[in-house]
Amino acid sequence: MSEQEAQADEELVEEIVEEQETDLVEELDTAPEEKEEVTEPEEPKVDYNKVIAQKAFESREHKREAESLRQELAAIKEREAILKEPMILPVPDQYDDNYAEQMEARDKSIQEKAQYDASQRVRAEHAEYQRQQQNQEQINQVNERGNKYKENSIKLGVDQAQLGEAANIVANYGIRQDVAMELLSEEQGPLITMYLAQNPQALDAINTANAISLGNVWNDIKTKASSLQTKTTSTPDPVETQRGSGVPAKDRGPTGATYT
Repeated sequence: MSEQEAQADEELVEEIVEEQETDLVEELDTAPEEKEEVTEPEEPKVDYNKVIAQKAFESREHKREAESLRQELAAIKEREAILKEPMILPVPDQYDDNYAEQMEARDKSIQEKAQYDASQRVRAEHAEYQRQQQNQEQINQVNERGNKYKENSIKLGVDQAQLGEAANIVANYGIRQDVAMELLSEEQGPLITMYLAQNPQALDAINTANAISLGNVWNDIKTKASSLQTKTTSTPDPVETQRGSGVPAKDRGPTGATYT
């Protein structure tokens, strides 16, 4: 084989290799891509009833804290007012050189003391009026919720005697005021009362719960108390039927009598 023929063969081999590489690249480019399936993680289900219950309790707790701070501030202001109470100056010595000036200052202190006493009486009367108004509002609210509580107990089919005994047990054990008010307005309040009377550890848990955990504790107790509800049915009671034809027997007369 001559050198020219060998060179021609090499060029032919290179052309074949290039064609094969080109075909392979085209096949790779046109081949369908395998898509990797990506599964998105499922979002945890949210119990909105628990969230709402907790937020409601937190809101009421914040209101109670605000009221407590308001009362503390009022007490501080009252103490400050007492410290600022003007004092009546003593009677000066008539032989003092500035006797007239001292008497004038004393007269002024008497007027300031009288004005202060009058303002304090007005303040005390206003505070007493507000206290009475708040007490009356609380009484009205308790009465209103108490009536609703009784209505709910009847709807739930709770025995009134048993409910009264349960309420006494809970009251004797002790229950925080905010929970007691919520208990009266809650639709399942009577069932919760029965449950708390039977489970003092639950009553202790709700009494010691803080603002963050109170909602969850309450919702858990509410769920467990719902199992105490008497199962009712809408099926009416069976109707008593008379035996026989239902027609009362007639008096057939004395024995042995015949009728024509």
